[in-house]
Amino acid sequence: MPTSCHRFSAPGGLARKVSALVASTPGRLARLVVRLDQATVARTPRTTWATRLAERIDPRFRACWLLMDRDTEAHDNAEHLYRHLSTERPDINAWFVLGRTSPDWPRLEADGFRLVAHGSLRHVVALAQCRELVSSQIDHYVISPPAMAWLRRRPWWFTWLQHGVIQSDLSGWLAGKRARTVVTTTPAEHRSLTRPPYTWTEREVVLTGQPRHDALVRQAAATPDDERRLVVVMPTWRTWLLTGSGIGNARVPVPGFADSEYVRSWRGLLASTAVHEAARRHGLEVVLMPHPNMAPHVAAMGIPDGVRVLTYADDVQQVLARASHVVTDYSSNAFDAALVERPLLYFQFDFDRLHSGHIGAPGYFDYVRDGFGPVARTSSDAERLLVELIDAGKAPAEPYSTRIRETFTRRDGHACERVVAEILAHRSSAPRDGAGR
Repeated sequence: MPTSCHRFSAPGGLARKVSALVASTPGRLARLVVRLDQATVARTPRTTWATRLAERIDPRFRACWLLMDRDTEAHDNAEHLYRHLSTERPDINAWFVLGRTSPDWPRLEADGFRLVAHGSLRHVVALAQCRELVSSQIDHYVISPPAMAWLRRRPWWFTWLQHGVIQSDLSGWLAGKRARTVVTTTPAEHRSLTRPPYTWTEREVVLTGQPRHDALVRQAAATPDDERRLVVVMPTWRTWLLTGSGIGNARVPVPGFADSEYVRSWRGLLASTAVHEAARRHGLEVVLMPHPNMAPHVAAMGIPDGVRVLTYADDVQQVLARASHVVTDYSSNAFDAALVERPLLYFQFDFDRLHSGHIGAPGYFDYVRDGFGPVARTSSDAERLLVELIDAGKAPAEPYSTRIRETFTRRDGHACERVVAEILAHRSSAPRDGAGR
């Protein structure tokens, strides 16, 4: 996993030069900066002189909760939790952080979100007063915002809502990333994160379900079978195909991206005549919903005619609610699809390489033993199995339907309530060094 670099964002030419040096220097310096900043966020939060100064500048952020998905887009667990807080917990001073140029900004602004532009001076003032930093992401630029490099003691606790269910061993990537509350969805995931090689315990890791699942359960229940007409293809991304600075979510493709095994494999399945004929027989449409890191580069993939491209700017919960079938590789969206009982296919043409060169190693979850649908390792098998899945109807077959029932113990639509309750319970049981407020 490439190490994220820290960027200083204080004003002035010298700061800009230091920022550019740190962001562009690989290896030992980058690792040192990350390690130092992780040591900082590991310390107990407390009110500082910066907090008191920020309160004088803009007291609206006093003891606020700052919620954030990616700097480039929303549509994830933080957005859904913010919606819950704004309607059910107006006593909590909640704000939502997002890049000002994000296409989601006008949508959330129209919905009445109290928005803070990521990386702005206002963001710095809010962070200095923040009591709870809550995000679906745990990248370095989120848990240790570059704008706060100068503040060596943070006033906030961090809650990781997660972007999805952890199924691989991510302990190496997560090492040193401190969180006071970590949200999990299934008992097996909860057990895995509270045991070695992870360093968290049951004090931090809670079994609540994800906030966005509340909306997914509601929308799926309200969608009749005859409106489920989408064969949704949802591949995840690959670290070896995209590169980034580590100070935000934006990434660019490497040379040869368009001719990579990844692009050729997915383009081949999407172009399959047999798959499209099966979809037509049952009145279905094949759509591609690439991972947010891949979405800006989808044109380079040469998507075949007849395949509609959706992005995470669309309502992901509504897309899954309208899905007849879902195809993915290793994405945790498989858990979302299974949660609402959508038949699923795993297409894993690069299994060995992914688990030795992407983010994690094989973990507690075995796709063949524990997965919610058949696993294909070749393009021909993926074609055949997807056609069989489409022809079999819109309900998961055995043994997958039993696995779904045994995996998801809480499908009641109250995950947001549980998450808020756990955050508040954790804070009441943890003394804040020097907080005194």
